[in-house]
Amino acid sequence: KPKPKPKPKPSAKAASGGAEGTFNFDANTAARRPVSGGGGGDANGSLGASAQAGPAAPGSPSNGGRELRVNSFSFDPEDDPVVCKVVQTYAQQAAARRAAMEAERAEKEREAAAAANAPPSPREVRLKREREKEARLAAKRKFAEISSGITRLAGKVVESAETREALSVAADIAAEEAAYAERRRLETLAGRSVRDVNVARSRAGPVPFDSAAFHAVAAKRKLEIVSKQCLASVKQVMSHKWSFPFVKPVDAAALGLENYHDIVKQPMDLGTVRANIEKGGVYAACEEVNRDVELTFANAMLYNGAQTDVHVMAATLKQFWEPRWAVIQEKVAEVDESMTAEKESAEKKSAEMHARQTLAAEEMRCAGLMADLDQLKRSLEDLKRTSVRITRPMDEREKKRLANTMMKLPRRYREEARDVIAETEGEHMVPVEAVARWGEILEDLPRFSAVAHRRLALFAKNTRRNATRGIIGGGHGVEGDWFSESDEEEEPEPEPEPAADAIASAKMEAQKKDDAADDAKTAVRKDGVEDETATNGSDGSMEDETLALAAAAAAAARVDEGG
Repeated sequence: KPKPKPKPKPSAKAASGGAEGTFNFDANTAARRPVSGGGGGDANGSLGASAQAGPAAPGSPSNGGRELRVNSFSFDPEDDPVVCKVVQTYAQQAAARRAAMEAERAEKEREAAAAANAPPSPREVRLKREREKEARLAAKRKFAEISSGITRLAGKVVESAETREALSVAADIAAEEAAYAERRRLETLAGRSVRDVNVARSRAGPVPFDSAAFHAVAAKRKLEIVSKQCLASVKQVMSHKWSFPFVKPVDAAALGLENYHDIVKQPMDLGTVRANIEKGGVYAACEEVNRDVELTFANAMLYNGAQTDVHVMAATLKQFWEPRWAVIQEKVAEVDESMTAEKESAEKKSAEMHARQTLAAEEMRCAGLMADLDQLKRSLEDLKRTSVRITRPMDEREKKRLANTMMKLPRRYREEARDVIAETEGEHMVPVEAVARWGEILEDLPRFSAVAHRRLALFAKNTRRNATRGIIGGGHGVEGDWFSESDEEEEPEPEPEPAADAIASAKMEAQKKDDAADDAKTAVRKDGVEDETATNGSDGSMEDETLALAAAAAAAARVDEGG
């Protein structure tokens, strides 16, 4: 059947005024039209004033005195007053928060600057000094631990080096002995006329010593002599013209020798000897073959008289056998000598291998000790850098006192002082001739680090104490007046300004005066104890400030009590 035709689409109607007709609108060429007149849409799709004056879509611009887009909608937020107001509100809030954050940061910076510039309280000073002292003591303990470890490892390294040297010498000696034994083994192999089938492997060198293996090799080589040299010699004897009585066993019944077995207790003949050799497994050594051959001739000479032909024939064949047996004995001796040389070579090789293995193990142990020692040295370098950070530098007064002390240092102590500086600053920083060039060291003294200054001060203090007690120099006196008390400078008196400030602050905070007095007394006691134990001096600027503040707090407490 033919397909039905599609129904035509209905024509568009006018948008307003109820009039029908086609509405042809080109969005690309649509023009803005001013608001004018009234009425609905006409047949050509034009909009009247009544249609344009209707309610506008959200987001559309107002039509008061302005042109209106025909059949269009705007998504631009700038065209929406509500969106613009929300954006403006959030922008104002963000600006307010930013201003508040800036003000807060500025306030914190002012507080931090004020706290940094404000003089510390006695309690803060005491706590800071305790922390510094604790850090120095921890560094001391760590330094002592690392130094002890370095000393211990250094001793082990030296011992290991000596052991390694001895093992190296022993390994060299073992190598020489093994080479000599190998030469002897090769010489024995070169001198042998009978070689085993594995001569190439023998020339390659023996395996590490194995007693059972060597006994097996020796037995095998001797069996080869039995199966070759002994068999050839027996065949030569059997080929002699007078050997026919001895080739087969004696048939006593056939020959009518009734008393043969009474006289000959152990019969033997050359044919049986040859058969036993060819069969194998009967003779384990050449001596057993010689025993049976001589037994054959001895039985014949025993049963037959000296004047008989058989007796003479047996004696003649025995003499024919003896030089051949001598050759066989030489072969056996060569095998024994070769096996002895190979055994010695294998033992020496085994000893050399053991010595090399022991040396390698000792070298690995020494390398491990060296690695541990290097690790401790790196830890020591890190500790030195840490000590540089935690060491309080000397002020001008302390440096002046140290320079005066070093200038008066006796000549016999200058080498030790130079070593102290070299350990801290490095060997390149100080001359080797400390006594002759002491003036150069004094000129470079201000440029040394705080650690070097503190160590020199400690060295001078310990030297002074030991010399005063008669430890150094066997109790003899010292040069000049280096140990006189005139070098000690008096501590500066506390200034009155900190005391006045402390009095004012104590009056304003009366409830804290007891705590301040206790802190001051504790700080004074701590200062007295630290003067004996501190390694970086006890007359620095921090100690002076602590004493001044402590005296001020004590004066404030007395004034309040008196008031």
